[in-house]
Amino acid sequence: MNEKTQEGPSTGRVVAVRGGIVDVAFDSERLPQIDEALVVEWDRPEQLVVEVQSHIDARTVRGIGLHTTAGLMRETPVRATGKTISVPGLRYIENTGSR
Repeated sequence: MNEKTQEGPSTGRVVAVRGGIVDVAFDSERLPQIDEALVVEWDRPEQLVVEVQSHIDARTVRGIGLHTTAGLMRETPVRATGKTISVPGLRYIENTGSR
């Protein structure tokens, strides 16, 4: 883990949207880690979570939107959560072997 990923969550803005692929730029020195969940702060009732897939450069990440990105515009604020995506009930499945 490098120094840029050890601080608290940061905020950024959408710089590109291509289908379900979303690029987010951050002004701070801290980039979210790979697999970290980002929350788009838009005016829609449904929450849009983007999972970071790669670091494009020192200030930009590329992620996959986990819901539709229709209507998502550049400059929309994005908040890094500092956590990976979690799935309720997964621990139960892992512990019991149920499927």
